[in-house]
Amino acid sequence: MDPDNTKIMRFWKALNKSENLKGSAAAAFQNNLIEVAAGLYGQCLELDPLNGAFNQAIYFNRASAYSKLGRYDEASADCDAAIALNSEYAKAYLKKGDIKMDQELWEEAVFEYSKLKNIAPQTQGLRQKLGAAQLEVKKSKRKNYYQILNVTKDSGEADVKKAYRKGAILWHPDKHSCGTEEEQKEAEAKFKDIGEAYAVLSDQQKR
Repeated sequence: MDPDNTKIMRFWKALNKSENLKGSAAAAFQNNLIEVAAGLYGQCLELDPLNGAFNQAIYFNRASAYSKLGRYDEASADCDAAIALNSEYAKAYLKKGDIKMDQELWEEAVFEYSKLKNIAPQTQGLRQKLGAAQLEVKKSKRKNYYQILNVTKDSGEADVKKAYRKGAILWHPDKHSCGTEEEQKEAEAKFKDIGEAYAVLSDQQKR
């Protein structure tokens, strides 16, 4: 209607550039060019810093890219930026919880998912993710028998037995009988844990 209005035309060009950059970033992400996508989303944010409605989605998208790259601190910061623009942005809360799960920060994941539960309890997938995070918190408070014997979950019976013998010899109380009282107690506790770990991991049903 007013093609000679320079202010409107500048805005129109900036808007088109933003949309084109966003589309290019999405295409790069889909083609697994994650680093490229993150850079393009960053360019989008520079074009119109005051456009909160547009930028909240860009921050979320860049958080997804950073998460895939393992740049978790930057991903979390982008989720926070998106939430600052929209305190009810459910996808950003969910993504931040997912990032904490990827980092194996179980209690922090529960915290993020719980915040979303208070804001948008019907968010798809939230219930399952919150339950999974709560389960991991419980598991983290148990003894890690694989860690105690320094074996993996894929280790066979022979590897478990070998690791047990090695640990039992290393931490047998008789070997530490000349040490301080504190050292003796440490040896007794570790020897007990090693025996307990072997009793579980050598039994397929308990394992």
